[in-house]
Amino acid sequence: MTKPITSLILLISLFFIPQLCFAGIDFDGSDDYVCKENPTALLSNDPMTVTAWIYPDSATGIHRICGHIETTGVDTGWSFGTNDDELRFTTHSVKDYNTTTFTVVSEEWQFIAASMQADHDVIFYHYCGSSLTIQEITYTADMNAPDSTADLSIGSINSGDTCAGSKIQYFNGQITEVAIWNTALSATDIEILYKSKIKGMPLQIKPANLVAYWPMNSGRDGTSADGDTIYDRSGNGNNGTGDDGAGEGLTWKGEEVLSYPE
Repeated sequence: MTKPITSLILLISLFFIPQLCFAGIDFDGSDDYVCKENPTALLSNDPMTVTAWIYPDSATGIHRICGHIETTGVDTGWSFGTNDDELRFTTHSVKDYNTTTFTVVSEEWQFIAASMQADHDVIFYHYCGSSLTIQEITYTADMNAPDSTADLSIGSINSGDTCAGSKIQYFNGQITEVAIWNTALSATDIEILYKSKIKGMPLQIKPANLVAYWPMNSGRDGTSADGDTIYDRSGNGNNGTGDDGAGEGLTWKGEEVLSYPE
């Protein structure tokens, strides 16, 4: 009787593993954003990695997933997002790293990542459906790290050093599972993230280097995220606050069960 009981326990355990069904925040592309003022543990220079799952409503123009920049005087810091149907990682006042082989598509969930290496090269990953694309962009100059007054924004980037100022390059669509590490993740680490069916997987990948992780799944479907706390689950306390600008958009989206390739 031991074997059947053990098999039953395993089956029940697998059934109740929290699947990576997507819940996130829908940004309207005009004035929605999430702000984290003076984020801690995010001021390090490269190497670093930023990842997210996105559902763009369009694949035209420049739209930022997140950015931590300061623009008083010489621009410093970094930002990550889409550039038409490609990806762009910017080290401000230094370089726009632009992919040339990707196909970011509209109205479909996809995983994206940018990993800045110790030699300042950036390796990009894009996973959509069952297709993975990887491209490395080389460069030699160091990033100008943002100073302690710079705020971090999700769904746009600041054109000043704080969220109170104006913003540009708003994202149009849904964002979830945003995570930042202060190290360059390996290809194996990235593969675990995009193939995983377990929620909270960023917490299992180099946790000592995980500086921020926003699952963006704590709101009720269809309700406004304006003024809501967007929790950082990394343990570093980098909770953000939603802002819907003029009062439209920035809506919590409920979970969707996705079909993953085997």
